[in-house]
Amino acid sequence: MKTVTGSVNSAKPISLSKAATLLSGFVSSETQASPDVSAYLRRVSAAFTELRSFHREIRSANQKSELQELGRAKGIDDLVENGNLTGDESVHGRKQDKKKSKVNKEEDVVEGKVMVKLEDEERNKERKKKNKDENAIDKQLEEERKKNKKKKSKKEDVIDEKLEEERKSKKKKKSSKEIDA
Repeated sequence: MKTVTGSVNSAKPISLSKAATLLSGFVSSETQASPDVSAYLRRVSAAFTELRSFHREIRSANQKSELQELGRAKGIDDLVENGNLTGDESVHGRKQDKKKSKVNKEEDVVEGKVMVKLEDEERNKERKKKNKDENAIDKQLEEERKKNKKKKSKKEDVIDEKLEEERKSKKKKKSSKEIDA
């Protein structure tokens, strides 16, 4: 077994996303680790990646519910702007204007996160498609190998039959020469 050495570069906590990225990079590099260790690292990396996507889903679900609540408040803003609300309702509407800019910023953040998630899903689809293609190619190669083995065995059978016929013909020639002598 090989000895592993290392040193601590930093003791600062890092985000889950960064940890998943670092671990994924380590797994993809050539570490010359044993197959068991490599398999373990791949599983850990996949678990980190899955946990990261799960956190994103939870966060986006929470933000969607917040946006829906803010969207209801925006409906009040529209009423104020149209002059349908007066007095205290109007003051409440001005407060909502300040919130409106926050909502726009939050919507931009959510939109960015949604785009990241869509890109991740697209990459995953591409990886799955690539894996399917590779599996199909592997199956085709295996089928070709099997066919080649069958062809070889048929050729060997034909060769064996020819050799057997030659032996028989030689025996007949020998026996006919012995009878003649």
